[in-house]
Amino acid sequence: MSASRRRSRCAHLSVTGRRSPLPRQCSAGLGADQVEKGSPRSSGLESAASTRSRSYWPFVPDPRTRRFHHVGIPTTDHRQGERHLPEFGLHVSGFEESPYRVEWMRFDPDSPLPMLVQTVAHVAFQVDDLEKELEGREVLIPPNSPSPGIRVAFIVYDGAPIEFLEISDDARI
Repeated sequence: MSASRRRSRCAHLSVTGRRSPLPRQCSAGLGADQVEKGSPRSSGLESAASTRSRSYWPFVPDPRTRRFHHVGIPTTDHRQGERHLPEFGLHVSGFEESPYRVEWMRFDPDSPLPMLVQTVAHVAFQVDDLEKELEGREVLIPPNSPSPGIRVAFIVYDGAPIEFLEISDDARI
């Protein structure tokens, strides 16, 4: 099947309602033999080591040192069960109840936290060694302790805030 034929079979509606081809993001109607090996559309049967070097996935967190913890989403809505952290001018909610580990963050007008954190969602990883994770990185928020036994810091990666949490065994979460 020609590349142009494949593109025409992978058309999607855009935000404006017009159809636009997205050949690199769609595998609709393509057989396994027609999908480029190593592409995001492949079967995933390749080894993790071979896909780590691909340009579309430059960073693969090591699950032994970084574990997904939550995603933080800024909001202006008051939410039920908010917990106020006055030193950060921040109200957090949802994490304890969310099966998807979503944490809602509402900020006071005088919050000292950077605007990037107040306006852009972040992903958080639990790490074993906070200082090691910060080495050579652009630190947005230096290490601090919002709760006993928990140390957090934020970095900027490619314009996005990333949070690292170091949680001790006796932490109160």
